[in-house]
Amino acid sequence: MSAVGLAALVAGAGSGVSGLDPDRVGGLVDSTPGLVSIVEVAALAVGLGAVAAGRQRLAAVALLAVPVAEGFRAHPGIESGVWGVILIAVHLTAVALWVGALVHVVRASIALRRSGETATPVVRAYARMAIALFLLVFLTGSLAALTIIPLDDVTRALFDTSYGRWLLVKLGFVGVAVALATW
Repeated sequence: MSAVGLAALVAGAGSGVSGLDPDRVGGLVDSTPGLVSIVEVAALAVGLGAVAAGRQRLAAVALLAVPVAEGFRAHPGIESGVWGVILIAVHLTAVALWVGALVHVVRASIALRRSGETATPVVRAYARMAIALFLLVFLTGSLAALTIIPLDDVTRALFDTSYGRWLLVKLGFVGVAVALATW
């Protein structure tokens, strides 16, 4: 739904309501953000259809188009071309795997505990994977940030720009995740 909402915002030039007007939807093909929105909505639709049809591999391939497409919309993709697109695609895929696997581990752990079994093996297996994914997320996120933030004026870029402030918020979340993981 968020991809459809974003497509409506792009089509409506910032107005989701205007973006629902059938005459405005065609405008999506006139811009990179519009094309990215079309690819994301189509990939999500194909992914959902594939899951409903029991074709998980097709769903996985279709859903990989979302982080790749998002790489074209993100700042590093715009600033650094293919290199930035790859960084963002890998970054977002690793984040999705990290969070998705965590949700699965929580659900599996609850089911195991209810049946009187221990969830320790599941949690340990996730922890090994999570550290690798965390390092990949941190590395790709750091490299992507370096494509945007000028190294000659890091302080100003972090505190005086919306990108920098959001980056600091994200780093705060990373700090919380690390603190929780070591707790």
